[in-house]
Parts: sequence; C-alpha cells; structure tokens
Amino acid sequence: MTDTLEKRIAQSLELEVRSEVAAYARMLGEEVGADAVLFYGSNLRTGSLEGVLDFYILLPGPQQERIWPKVSYREWEHGGQILRAKIATMSLDKFAEAARGDSRDTTIWTRFVQPSALIW
Repeated sequence: MTDTLEKRIAQSLELEVRSEVAAYARMLGEEVGADAVLFYGSNLRTGSLEGVLDFYILLPGPQQERIWPKVSYREWEHGGQILRAKIATMSLDKFAEAARGDSRDTTIWTRFVQPSALIW
C-alpha cells in the first residue's frame, strides 16, 4: 500500500461524527468488550440521525458464528431522541481477513469502499 493511500485511509477513519453517534458506539462497544466500533453509510455522509445508523462491532478472539457478521437491530433513547441502528458484529480477525479481498466473499470489502469512521 502506498504512503499516500495509507494517509487517505487514516484520514477517512478519523472523520468526526455527531456526539449522539459517538455515545451510541461507546455504549455498544463497552457492552460487549469490543476492540473497535466502525460507523459507515449514508448517515455518516450526511450527519443525519434520521433513519438507521450503521455500525460494525469488532470483537477480540476467534469468530464464534459460522455465518458472519451477526446482524441485529436496536433502538436507544438518548437526549430525548430515539436512535435506530443496524449492528453487525464479528471478530476483528475475521474482519481483517475478509477486508483483504483475497476471497470471493464480498461481504466486507464491498461495504467498506464507502466512507467509514473508526469511532470507538
């Protein structure tokens, strides 16, 4: 990977997000002892809290489920507002393996060609 590409990726992952989104990610990450929480999708681009927020929770250790990621939906009241989220959960190791793009499985690398932020 070139130095310029690495810098662009690092800058992209450091995108600022709304405090409500950061609080949601922190809560989700702390609940499960995550290594990281990524935020991506149209709400990242627009800054809107409407609709469904998209999170990926990356866990330590080996992948537990044979079919990944495990996807769930959750609502959380924060500051008098209901925030809705689609939450995909998988191991960090499996995520890294899938993101390399060495297999025919496009689950991860096609999703993360769009902007994403490492927010927790």
